[in-house]
Amino acid sequence: MIGLVVNCGSSSVKLKLIEVDDSSTIFEARAEHLGSSTATITILKKNGKYKLPTYEALTHETALKEIIGYLVSNSVISSLEEIRFVGHRVVHGGTFFSEPTIINNEVLEKIALCNSLAPLHNPVSIIGIKCCQKLLPNVCHIAVFDTSFHQTIPALYSTYPIPEKMASSGVRKYGFHGTSYAYLTRQLSEEVGKTNICAIMAHIGQGVSVCAVKKGLSLYTSMEFSPLSGCMMGTRVGSIDTSVIEYLCKTCNYSVSEILDAFNKESGLYAICGTNNMLEILEGVDKQKEEFLLAFEMFCFSVAKNISNCIVALEQRPTQIVFSGGIGENSYLVRENILKKLSPILGDVYVNYKANKHNKKIISESFSLPRVFVFPTNEELEIAIEASKLI
Repeated sequence: MIGLVVNCGSSSVKLKLIEVDDSSTIFEARAEHLGSSTATITILKKNGKYKLPTYEALTHETALKEIIGYLVSNSVISSLEEIRFVGHRVVHGGTFFSEPTIINNEVLEKIALCNSLAPLHNPVSIIGIKCCQKLLPNVCHIAVFDTSFHQTIPALYSTYPIPEKMASSGVRKYGFHGTSYAYLTRQLSEEVGKTNICAIMAHIGQGVSVCAVKKGLSLYTSMEFSPLSGCMMGTRVGSIDTSVIEYLCKTCNYSVSEILDAFNKESGLYAICGTNNMLEILEGVDKQKEEFLLAFEMFCFSVAKNISNCIVALEQRPTQIVFSGGIGENSYLVRENILKKLSPILGDVYVNYKANKHNKKIISESFSLPRVFVFPTNEELEIAIEASKLI
């Protein structure tokens, strides 16, 4: 069964054509910098990349039209009728959606009601859905939500201690990176069995979060009301005393939107050392440059601190730790430092140096508890698998 996965960002679109039966990727493309003079469409092939001719007026709609048209005109598939479903990534489903949902007008209306909770993502997801419905009118369109995996988090860990008149407007802890954690849970289940999962999972990329998973269900996660919260990230501040916002407004004349923009795009690693590229930061660490050492230590401390919250939520010692995301999968020094910072809580975690340095699937010694895994995440495949269940 072939499915098309569509992921619309604020200025980007990513598409993957996936054969669900064998989990293979048939085709992959991405459009970036949409709405600007530098907009591009890149077709990713096994033998390299190919850029389609583009123009300044390239939007989400025109990018989708170009890419979907490319599928048939370049014989990726013989007909669009080969596509059985389209899985759409939707960042925020609020309290409406706890599982993948076939899209109709009522579903679109409920997604729109969540626009204020994810203003950079939900509105463009709706644009993408409507465009794909026009381009592929005879195909089943299915929404898969980032927040749905975390619907199992109990009220103890999802409730803010604020007045009900405020909480009733939808202010609660939702959690994100849900499709990534669902995929990692699927992978870990194959290793240890779903009922034996008592894990800390860390999605460490430009966005960073951690999640406590017990018997396959999300119990606690560090990202809360928005993807800005929790761990220090590439350009995002992570959790911060909210009084800082009022202080900056009154003392420095910043608007709230200016502050939040800076907290999202100019903070985190970038604010401390001038780059959010972990490779550059590790080079700086190797040269003992003060700002890079500080950024690296702050970053690893932030992840370890949030993992400690997960351990408290588990109410027991975890039996598995999973690292994923671009940094979590590829930086043995980040993994090593985080585990070292957790030693006062976990004791010594016995990591095999060679396995860790070479990013092997299991990096802990056979006698170590917890066992430590490194799993590449595949959110698009998870969306395809979940969506295909409704066909």
